[in-house]
Amino acid sequence: MCEAWERLEQIVGFDTGSRRVATTLNAVEQITKGLSFHRMRLANVTRQQEWPGYDQTDTTFKALEVCGEAGELAEAVKKMVRAERGIAGSTAKLEAVADELGDVIISADLLAAHLGIDLASAVAKKFDKTSVKYGLETRLGAAEEEPEA
Repeated sequence: MCEAWERLEQIVGFDTGSRRVATTLNAVEQITKGLSFHRMRLANVTRQQEWPGYDQTDTTFKALEVCGEAGELAEAVKKMVRAERGIAGSTAKLEAVADELGDVIISADLLAAHLGIDLASAVAKKFDKTSVKYGLETRLGAAEEEPEA
């Protein structure tokens, strides 16, 4: 079983190997019930306006912010793996990785908002596009685009 499924089992609390993927996805939906891209966007944009200096942020700043947060996520994962493998040095727990992952999503949403991109639609579309590309059945049900004439 891959490491991602093992982590999902820890979060969801049941053996994903003996369950269908749909059951696992339903459990994940229950965990995140109440959170949506739309709700996050509203809170994110509102809070951003409260942030001192927000009016000085542009596309470049927001893109660099996403990169910086992704770097912090990579550092937290490295430290978690270090702890799991018994390698000397500073370590981190899964909670630190989750915090940094949250920062990546928040900063990506701020960049998307700045550029006028509906993040929920973009994610669904990309997810489905990748499923089609690799012949996978699982889809999020993104609306199909009209073919270019």
